[in-house]
Amino acid sequence: ARVSWLQKEVLAKAPSMLDWLEATRDMGLWKLYKVTTGKKSSAGIQFEDSSRLRMRERALLVIYGGAATQSRVNKRQGTDVMVERGTVRGGLASLDGDKELVVRTPAAEVRLRSTSSQIQVDEAQSSVVSVYDGKAQVAAQGAKVQVPAGYGTAVAKGKKPRKPRKLPVPPRWTADSGDAVVMIAPGGMATFQGRWLAVKGARKYRVELAKDKAFRFPMVD
Repeated sequence: ARVSWLQKEVLAKAPSMLDWLEATRDMGLWKLYKVTTGKKSSAGIQFEDSSRLRMRERALLVIYGGAATQSRVNKRQGTDVMVERGTVRGGLASLDGDKELVVRTPAAEVRLRSTSSQIQVDEAQSSVVSVYDGKAQVAAQGAKVQVPAGYGTAVAKGKKPRKPRKLPVPPRWTADSGDAVVMIAPGGMATFQGRWLAVKGARKYRVELAKDKAFRFPMVD
């Protein structure tokens, strides 16, 4: 894998090293390398099979290598990583073929056939899996659940996955928050303002501002 982009404090460590090093853009990440993000920091990780994960602040990721299927040639089918803490978002480059992204956590194993999913590991090492397209299989303690697009599940450490439940609907922008163009002189500043309608049952919202529609290069999180 490699670090495709990064913001603020992002560190990496090889398995043979005692100290963490400051990560750099396009830095190579090999088997058992660790990557961590600091406060208000983020990083994009791109894997050999073009799948991607976006690490949010205070996340810790371990690279394990290619995930293999049980076939006669033991063909590599994607990537195997471990999220020890924090939140990552992403998935496969496309849903073509049988590739999957295997993401392990302290509580579960998640097999993603999705280009857009989110996995969170909290301080109690419980996991929350949200699937926005495609599907995922979540396994823990000998039990498996299939999570379709638009659904999510939670797994407490040492427990079986919960029955998938429908995700909240995405927030909708208000009528006065449509497309806009702001002209800024070199070295100048401008204000971006948007409003959205409340989502029933939502306790909090996450707001991100990015330079690209795929949100691979966030400016504000």
